[in-house]
Amino acid sequence: MSRESLVVGINFYPFLIKAEPGDLNLKAPVKDAESIANILEKSGEFRVQRLPKGYDEEGKERFISDGIVKINDLQQAIINLFNPPIKNEVPDVALLFFAGHGYVTTKGGIREGFLVTSDVQLKRNIYGLSLNWLKQILQESPVKKQIVCLDCCFSGELLNFDQEADPGTEGKQISRCLITASRSFETSVEKLSEEHGIFTAKLLEGLNPENYVDGWVTNYILADFIKQNMSQTSQAPMFHNSGDAIILTTNTPHQPIDDRWKNIAPYRGLSYFQQQENDAVFFHGRTRLTDELIDRVRTNNFVAVLGASGSGKSSLLRAGLLYQLKRGQKISGSDRWFYINPFTPGSSPLESLQQAIMKDPPKSPLETGTLKTPPLERATAEEFDSSSLTKGEIEDSPLFKGGGGGSKTEPHPYNIEGKKTENLTEKLIKFIDVAEAEKVVMIIDQFEEAFTQCQGQEQKEQERQKFFNVFLEALEKQSDKFCVVLGMRADFLDRCSEYAGLANQIKQHQLLVIPLEKDEIEEAIEKPAELVGMGVEPRLVAQITEDFLRNPGSLPLLQYTLDALWKSATQGEDKSKYLTLATYRKLGGIQGTLTKRANEVFESLSKEEKSVAKRIFLELVQPGEQPIIYGKITDTRRRVILEKLPNEQHSLELLSAVSDKLADQNNRLITKDKSEEGTLLDIVHEDLIRSWKTLREWVEEYQETLPLERKIEADAAEWKKDGKKDGLLLRAGQLTKAEEYLKKYGEMALLDGVAYEFIEKSQNLRSRQEKEEKERRERELEQEKKARKLAQKRNQILLVSLVLMSGVSAYAWIQQKIAKHNTEVSLTRQIAGKAEIVRTYNLYDTSVLLGVQSMHKIQELKQLRDSWWRKVVRKFLSSQFSFLPQNAADGAIRKGLSQLPDHLHTLKHQSWVKAVAFSPDGETIATASDDKTARLWDADTGKQLATLKHQSWVKAVAFSPDGETIATASDDKTARLWDADTGKQLATLKHQSSVYAVAFSPDGETIATASIDKTARLWDADTGKQLATLKHQSSVYAVAFSPDGETIATASDDKTARIWNPTTGQQFA
Repeated sequence: MSRESLVVGINFYPFLIKAEPGDLNLKAPVKDAESIANILEKSGEFRVQRLPKGYDEEGKERFISDGIVKINDLQQAIINLFNPPIKNEVPDVALLFFAGHGYVTTKGGIREGFLVTSDVQLKRNIYGLSLNWLKQILQESPVKKQIVCLDCCFSGELLNFDQEADPGTEGKQISRCLITASRSFETSVEKLSEEHGIFTAKLLEGLNPENYVDGWVTNYILADFIKQNMSQTSQAPMFHNSGDAIILTTNTPHQPIDDRWKNIAPYRGLSYFQQQENDAVFFHGRTRLTDELIDRVRTNNFVAVLGASGSGKSSLLRAGLLYQLKRGQKISGSDRWFYINPFTPGSSPLESLQQAIMKDPPKSPLETGTLKTPPLERATAEEFDSSSLTKGEIEDSPLFKGGGGGSKTEPHPYNIEGKKTENLTEKLIKFIDVAEAEKVVMIIDQFEEAFTQCQGQEQKEQERQKFFNVFLEALEKQSDKFCVVLGMRADFLDRCSEYAGLANQIKQHQLLVIPLEKDEIEEAIEKPAELVGMGVEPRLVAQITEDFLRNPGSLPLLQYTLDALWKSATQGEDKSKYLTLATYRKLGGIQGTLTKRANEVFESLSKEEKSVAKRIFLELVQPGEQPIIYGKITDTRRRVILEKLPNEQHSLELLSAVSDKLADQNNRLITKDKSEEGTLLDIVHEDLIRSWKTLREWVEEYQETLPLERKIEADAAEWKKDGKKDGLLLRAGQLTKAEEYLKKYGEMALLDGVAYEFIEKSQNLRSRQEKEEKERRERELEQEKKARKLAQKRNQILLVSLVLMSGVSAYAWIQQKIAKHNTEVSLTRQIAGKAEIVRTYNLYDTSVLLGVQSMHKIQELKQLRDSWWRKVVRKFLSSQFSFLPQNAADGAIRKGLSQLPDHLHTLKHQSWVKAVAFSPDGETIATASDDKTARLWDADTGKQLATLKHQSWVKAVAFSPDGETIATASDDKTARLWDADTGKQLATLKHQSSVYAVAFSPDGETIATASIDKTARLWDADTGKQLATLKHQSSVYAVAFSPDGETIATASDDKTARIWNPTTGQQFA
């Protein structure tokens, strides 16, 4: 940033002729100008041009006390200052100071002021430099920050604006300060007994930063100072300040800038600080917490860093802990430890862990060259499979055993086999064992992803458990050498309580990330700026600190605001060497900066791009749950692969272009990174979800439909993975829901291309099946017509035969039976007809029941006809038997079923519903959900009757045989008994881990529960007392009583189902 000034002090006026005798030369202006120049150079970092200029014995610029300044010289110097001929040399700040004579003329009633130069000749109408001309120069100047200080008679004329010569901004973002020593009709006093003129003396005091507590002087502060300190003098200074505050001087010392940091942004916006030195040196404000975390690592092999979202956990783990450990200055020898690169669990935590230990080991942090850790040669998973790791630099690495000086030796003991995650525990333990280091440190960041992204399917929940088991078992077996540090949002702590081993570790070894204290906030603001030579206005530090302490929720928002301030000072139109309060207020403060920028970026997009941007943001949000006890867990980030998003409305090219704009370094609302699957999109920080009102409104608008959209996409992905076979296509109610989704939200194009194809193929399958059914019915009708014609021919022969073979009495008896048969057929036909009639009145369920009744009658009559002793009679008298109305009955049933609604009522939860059960009398329905509740509903009306609350997901629900008691099973390690009428809790049945199933014995006296704590347990249904424990080798997922209650069956992850005696709890042989 450039700060230019022109300082003029004129003592000598050889051509000034006045009617009255006396010396019209001055004594003070040159001294005034020199003092002003000195303070501007020393405390204002201005480059000063002196006029008139000379040089001292050392070659430094100085004023010439009897020097001459001509009109043309002053005019050209002012033009060069405010409107330089080379546009790229326009200063950020330009200041003019003039001390000398002033003059004013009146012509035709119009006054005009002048700055009197040495060559002025009043009698020849040469008055000096016109103030109107100066106003025009200021008006045309491209300089964004302009200061003019005039210490001369009648200088207030500069502030007498008219429309023709008003130095206004005309819509330009100009900040301007005009200060004059006197009003337009007053003279400016120079006391010969004083070193400086009255005005300049106060101006120098006002510019001295030592006279202020915070050591900063702006144009507004200077105006207030002069106004207060010259109120009793014989002249009245005039002021005009507009726009933002302009920093004039400061006593803040500028540290020498390390060339390494010169061009690096000192703040990280919404991104976290990394462990590399050029990032970590800017990480400030967490010294005390970093030291405490390092002490925990020194004495423990497990630390859980817990804090609110936005509390700075990721930066603390990397730029705090990891950076300091690699330096080796806090713990002796930690610079030689082995560090697994920090990773996040993602949607597949086992794969994430495997990839972390497959990546190149990090280099030694020492840059001195005394320790070198050669990187493992990168290889694909397949190459890694067959590799013996015989590269010389790998085997020579001091971090691994068995180095062979670069020659090929026996296969290396550490060899991860491809991408398979089987035996990952053994692989990790082996990884730790072979590392030639005192300690191996693994950092798992954003640990809550194990819950938010690894969810939805049973196998995902099992993977989560296995992921925990892997590093917990490695900790147990390598306790002296292995250290795990995880960072997690504190609001997910209750989810960890469902896993005993993990919960115990966190309970014993947790470190809470508390909000920054006042001195830490100030350090986080000032220290990074110092490293790049940037000053920070003390009032800005005070205001940001006050704002942050008032709402201490988010360090990323603080960093984002500071980054915006830095960009404004270094890249914006108002360039400066200081971060200022005025810019902070213009940006909108901590709470407004991000929102304002997000709105600007979104509004800059075209209509089509806005639609795509909205979809991208919604794709990157995982809607939060709504737990009963702990309040709403806020929405979290969700990573997606760009190449999986295209559909008919959104091409890959369009999605890529919009995501590029959102990820642009000047916007940084999302991030784009390369991964094995494609381009990985991620929201830059969860604070954007909370702070940006527009995004919050989108998420709330689609809160209910987003889970359905994700479910359709997941089913479509499985369908594609299975070869797009018909067996996995949507049917009946599922397809109807998908079609309802498209009808309501199709225009938003939220689904990916595979999901749209999945729905279309499901619709095609339904159409094919309907067509095949129609053709089948037509074939049946045709067959019946042919059979009827054939029967008529036989009837004629039958009649003659019966007359000849039997007497009249036999014929009469047969006719009686036929009449009775035909009466039954007529009744059946009437029932089928009624079924069709009631269907037309939309009584579909009644129509179906009548159709079923008629079909039962038809079956009875068919059996009668088929009896063996009637075969001969039927053969010859079939024409007299009425035709059975089978097609009518069948049609009534099919039409009624096709028009029955998919469901009578919708029973809504806040998350996935995992189980449902009817009461024995059919009047009540019980549902179990991931929203941590089971709920009771009236089966007829769908009205909710009661809510049964757990601490975590509810997996199963069952009614007792008498319907008076309900049992629920939950991830909170309990099964619970409830009164079915009141919803009151009766008993709690405790396990050591999640309970997956519950069942009542046929007599209702015993309850069986199944848990992933490797047991099924039997309980007294009346008292809740435990009766027996049925042990497996792994998780138990199902349990059932035999119909007579004499046997219990259990199913387990240990690949067995077992049979037990419920009385003794013993396993049958």
